[in-house]
Amino acid sequence: MEVAMRPRTRVLAAVGMAAGLLLMSSCGEDSSSTADDPSTASSSPTSDSGWPACSDVWVDGGTIPKSYKGCVGDDGTEVKADKQTCSSGQVLVTYDDSFYGVVGGPVNQADSLKTDSGYKGARTACLA
Repeated sequence: MEVAMRPRTRVLAAVGMAAGLLLMSSCGEDSSSTADDPSTASSSPTSDSGWPACSDVWVDGGTIPKSYKGCVGDDGTEVKADKQTCSSGQVLVTYDDSFYGVVGGPVNQADSLKTDSGYKGARTACLA
């Protein structure tokens, strides 16, 4: 019987991690979000790409726009999205070793993505 339970345990663990990633992204599904609303755009720098300012997107608790492809730094430099496509079809993005989240979901801030357990869990769930 012990052998029969191991695959179930792995499946339950994978489902639990996937559910955690989905929960992390579900907070960003509010249609009243201002992240995609052009009327709330700031006077921060933009580029020919039309990308938003990084300082507007990467705010702890904010929402990563569903159309996120990158952002523009304070110096006008375009920063292409650092992304990982998840097995669930979601896209996990990171910025500046301090921010992460799934496209359309909330921005999470960490001291360092290299050591943050929340980011490590999200990345593991993404790749599961």
